[in-house]
Amino acid sequence: PIISGTSLGDKAIFASGNKAAVYNSDNGKWSSVRLAREGLWRFALSVGGQAMFVGTKPSNMGAPFAVFFDPRSRRSYAAKLPKGADPTHAVVVGNKALLADPDRGILEIYDADTKRWSTTAYPPGVGLSGQASVGTTALFVGNGATAYDAVTGLFKTEQISQERSSIAATSVGTKALFAGGFIGGSYSNVVDVYDANSASWSTTSLSEARFGIPAAAVGTKAVFAGGALSPREGLIVPLDTVDIFTDTAPTAVLSGGLTGNIGHRDTVTVINTGDADLAGPYSINLYASTDRTLTGAILVGSRGVTSPLAAGASATFGIRTIQPKDLPAGTYHLLAAVADGTGRVTPIAAEDTTFRTGLSHAANPAAGGRTEKGFAGAFTRRTHMAGQWE
Repeated sequence: PIISGTSLGDKAIFASGNKAAVYNSDNGKWSSVRLAREGLWRFALSVGGQAMFVGTKPSNMGAPFAVFFDPRSRRSYAAKLPKGADPTHAVVVGNKALLADPDRGILEIYDADTKRWSTTAYPPGVGLSGQASVGTTALFVGNGATAYDAVTGLFKTEQISQERSSIAATSVGTKALFAGGFIGGSYSNVVDVYDANSASWSTTSLSEARFGIPAAAVGTKAVFAGGALSPREGLIVPLDTVDIFTDTAPTAVLSGGLTGNIGHRDTVTVINTGDADLAGPYSINLYASTDRTLTGAILVGSRGVTSPLAAGASATFGIRTIQPKDLPAGTYHLLAAVADGTGRVTPIAAEDTTFRTGLSHAANPAAGGRTEKGFAGAFTRRTHMAGQWE
């Protein structure tokens, strides 16, 4: 049987057919549950505290669908994907699952906070081979690189150092790594590295060129284990080569989720996907923003937090927002950002929905920083980075 798996907190969850096997790392025990629907599962994700399996009927006929499983209640339910969706690649950013269908030029977005789907156009001409996320950025790589900012909803398309297929991808700290693959009938040892701190690219190398490499990250290490060569048609030669990339500058990397509206007690989830703790104290700020950036945004709520947020952990907070009496007339999104102890302000989530105000008085922009639309970056060859290979 075809099995898809994902991890969620202290549990590993594997789906096959109409059943899910759940491994609890706390007690070392397995259990089994029946899923809401039987499927031929294409991939599995963890989003918003649930496991999400996407697939088709066992006959591989009909429209794809999703089954969600909550390990706390041990309940599952099936959900339709948006009409016409046929995703082939998926990645999670904050509390959103991004399902890409490049052939149709569509990116389907599932918001776990609202349990709603939305659709945006995927940039044309960029095929997909590997995908990863770092912070609030989703990266899709193949014959180019497409970066999608889940806060602003903006795309940026760039070139990678080497166009290829069957790329392995994972993230550690502030870096997303895209390794190996097919190129021109041969194999690649190139690793393209995107650093979210500088929004720039660099390259390094695997110890051996190959394709189809399973990749995963744990702690401060990204592991590329195995892979294969195919010296002639129909022949696959497996390899036992393992490359380990160690992040020597561990950093907290933030994303999150947001639900609510102006003038209410809103809910903000802060997620630390980095490889270092977010030190306390820090504050969670909510802004009224016209374009889902901090540029000209108006502070409408804030909450201080004293305890650190561990690497790999998340925390949810209630924050009361107040609409300022002098808020200028316009249409606004709610925007959540984290201000750490150094004064750095990081946007982590924004509401897709908007609210309007008809007032026309001037207001002072909220202090606390700015963010740029899009991503600036350039490729270099074997530039130095805060990391090393074993």
